[in-house]
Amino acid sequence: MEEAQVSYLSTSKEIFISTTPDTEVKLVYLINILGQTINLWNKTNFPSLSNEMRIPVNNVAEGSYIFKVVNSYGTISKKVIINQ
Repeated sequence: MEEAQVSYLSTSKEIFISTTPDTEVKLVYLINILGQTINLWNKTNFPSLSNEMRIPVNNVAEGSYIFKVVNSYGTISKKVIINQ
């Protein structure tokens, strides 16, 4: 399974996701620490899903979240702390 890099860019209030060029990102989930899906991005509602993307999260409350990235190799989950 290929790894994905997931990080919070505090200056632009975006989540930056980077994968290898041969990896197709299919879905990205934003999950709170209670396990609830807060948001979901796919090709329909976020056409720029690619191996390098920036997802705005300026409408998300501060806290710890899990970003689950479903790609052509499997699923990767990363904990991200968002602080506005």
